[in-house]
Amino acid sequence: MNRNRLLLVLVLVLALGLSGCANIFSFFKKQPTEIVVTPAEVEIAVDEELELTAVVKDKKGKEMNVKAADIKWVIEDVEEAEGAEEGGEDPGSVAELSDTTGAKVKVKGLRVGEAMITVSYDDITAEVPVTVTEESEEPEEPEEPEEPETLILLEDFSGLQSIDDFWKASYKALPGTTDQPMYRRSGGGVALEDGHLVIGVDTGSGLKGGRFTIGMPDGHHSTEDTSKQPEGVFDLTKDYTITIEYTETRGNNDKKFQVYVDNNETRQDESVHGSKSKVYESELSDLPALQDGVGTIVINMIGDDRVGTATSFLQVRIESGAELVIKSIKIEYVE
Repeated sequence: MNRNRLLLVLVLVLALGLSGCANIFSFFKKQPTEIVVTPAEVEIAVDEELELTAVVKDKKGKEMNVKAADIKWVIEDVEEAEGAEEGGEDPGSVAELSDTTGAKVKVKGLRVGEAMITVSYDDITAEVPVTVTEESEEPEEPEEPEEPETLILLEDFSGLQSIDDFWKASYKALPGTTDQPMYRRSGGGVALEDGHLVIGVDTGSGLKGGRFTIGMPDGHHSTEDTSKQPEGVFDLTKDYTITIEYTETRGNNDKKFQVYVDNNETRQDESVHGSKSKVYESELSDLPALQDGVGTIVINMIGDDRVGTATSFLQVRIESGAELVIKSIKIEYVE
């Protein structure tokens, strides 16, 4: 009898001891104190998605390793949709979640409005306000600033089959026309040779020397009448450069190569610009030396040295007894 009582007492003591240990273990076990959700606030557009992350932390602010499935997510509209109370058509939720459990969940905007996400683990919770705005517009790519048009004319004679075609509008017409050719022979001989223009060539008809205009319309008056303004197609009121490439000189190298602005005659003073109309002159022997078979003549019309009007044209000329083989002619504005 006494043995039975003693055994019962031992069982009771052991039970109480185990219960106390459980309480002690529970005391020392880390307890969750907060849920941190990132981002803490959400602003998205309709049809836009954003991922949120929830982390459970202890009282020391250290992240706890918990089962993701134990983290719960709920979303509710902050205000009831307009029309719902009056029996109208329910426009639906402001936003929705991709899942109701897990450490990471996405929220998607459905319509304009406000909602609240509640994230919970055990008995602790965190709230994340959600604002849904109008559908976001694709950001417009900034327009690249347009580069100013600097090229006035580029002639390299590509595609030119004969010298007769050079004087035709079908080869190159004045801007804004279809029947006015860009180039007009104003005297002497001009020929096409191996894709290059040769001025001053003896055509066999007694013509020597050579000259032609660029950008002068048909029926233009003689510039000998200096009371009349030029009627060309080039606006040369801004700084510009004339570049002429050549490959060969022939004949008398003491003869001169010349470039005129607003002058369709042979004397330099027969222009509204007077003697300034001759913007370039050089004996063939003094032309820039050939580099890799090409010589480059550069005529800078800048600032006080500029000659031209809003309706200008050019004339290229070589004196009798010489020839110049031209590879290209370019006129361009200087920025």
